[in-house]
Amino acid sequence: MERARQGRKAAVASDSGLIVSSHPIATEAGAMQLRDGGTACDAVLAAAITQTVVEPQMTSIAGMMKLVYHDASAGETWWLSAGHRAPGVPLRLDAESVLGGRGVAVPGWWAGFEAASRRFGTKSRRTLMTTAIELAREGVEVYPQLYGVMYKEAEQLGGSAAGREIFYDAGETLLVPGRLIRNRRAAETLERLAEEGSDHFYRGEFARGLCEFLGRREGVLSMADLESYEAVWSKAVTGTYRDYEIATSGVPDGGINIIEALNMVELLDLADLAAPAESEELCFELMLIAQDVLERGAEQRDPGAAPDGTGTLISKEYATARHALLKMAGPRVGVESPHVGTDHLTAADQFGNVAVLMHTCTADPWINGLFHEGIAIPASAGWTTRTPTPPGARITIDGAENIAFRDGKPVLASGSPSGSLLPCVLQNMVNILDFGMTIEESVKRPRFGFTGVGSCRLAIESGMPEELTAGLERRGMQLKRIGPYDEYMGSYDAISWEDGRLVACPDPRRTGAAATG
Repeated sequence: MERARQGRKAAVASDSGLIVSSHPIATEAGAMQLRDGGTACDAVLAAAITQTVVEPQMTSIAGMMKLVYHDASAGETWWLSAGHRAPGVPLRLDAESVLGGRGVAVPGWWAGFEAASRRFGTKSRRTLMTTAIELAREGVEVYPQLYGVMYKEAEQLGGSAAGREIFYDAGETLLVPGRLIRNRRAAETLERLAEEGSDHFYRGEFARGLCEFLGRREGVLSMADLESYEAVWSKAVTGTYRDYEIATSGVPDGGINIIEALNMVELLDLADLAAPAESEELCFELMLIAQDVLERGAEQRDPGAAPDGTGTLISKEYATARHALLKMAGPRVGVESPHVGTDHLTAADQFGNVAVLMHTCTADPWINGLFHEGIAIPASAGWTTRTPTPPGARITIDGAENIAFRDGKPVLASGSPSGSLLPCVLQNMVNILDFGMTIEESVKRPRFGFTGVGSCRLAIESGMPEELTAGLERRGMQLKRIGPYDEYMGSYDAISWEDGRLVACPDPRRTGAAATG
């Protein structure tokens, strides 16, 4: 836990397996699976469920997940969609009802965990969950970043007996750094899931209790909603960027955002430009593209409930037209930026498989203060107000998880959490694929992104040359100067293939670590 600190970290290289995540204990839980002969899928699932315990401010098993997975033996890349689904009755949400029982959608996290493990895992549920169960029962030490979020959200945490039971000392004062968070109810829930799986979570006692709990708070989630939930496998959506092939998730999971953005970057002549943090022209273009693509991502609806425009959105012709419109319109005042409560992790194994997983509580941490059997129940239905979602449809969410291939071989696997996930991934991919930076060089460079929830200005980290920042402002960019390594600028938890070796460097903006298999 001493390593759970923000700031610069060293790169880690491996000739076999490697995993990187935003918390050292989660990373170690995944690395143990690799060392024991497990797959990249085993590694990310063990790490992800551990993150629900050690990073409760970021994720929950009542949240959602999505996975892009390269199966080396078959030479195929797949996408697993385990996002939230709207309840089967229409939702009419306002700011107040989002924070009550009505603001909870059908969770997909656990269904995704099971679906991924069945298809590409080799370890039992019990094996993958051992670290998470032990930590929930025995305790997780409060570290500075977690305490900062707890302090900020104390009103929500302290507003219920369940929150005080987990995060307060004797139910009276917030636990401080160095103290242990023991969530024995969560440990018991995880134990039941290890034994019973979805029979408990979607069809059994947990499901019935959740519906009753939410119903007392004007919730509409029903047993029929839970029993009918399924995670969905699809072939990954693919596009090209220069001489690379990019594989990602499709709608409504947002991965095609990165293909859209790269298609526009491909129109730029980078030959005479320096790296983004040193080139006013390139930085300006990337800001325009990131703003545009993220803003339009809210329009990507569940193909089962709306026409699927993927072919148009990832086409080179569409990119040419969009880029021309961007140049005509110029900078925006602000865009709608999502919350920071998300985790991303990447793993590669000795067999050549690659896993890129994003999972999230899909809301600001503990924003509604709801807990059931030790599990935070996020205000996930709030996303239906951003993108209108019919009853029973999957909810649109942003994303940029991807695997880049050259000549059929993976060369970069990446993604990011936070409201700045798209500009984070875009800047780093350009650094690495176009300018030949190592992953360590790239993640330590200053970057731009979005400042937080709501209509917001672009933010730019200190370390960017002042003449570049001033030049961008002269061109109409409304910028907010922020400190170095701000967590809202995303966390590029990625693996690159450098000189035949797997290399990862945890992003200094979070508390991450990388470890070998």
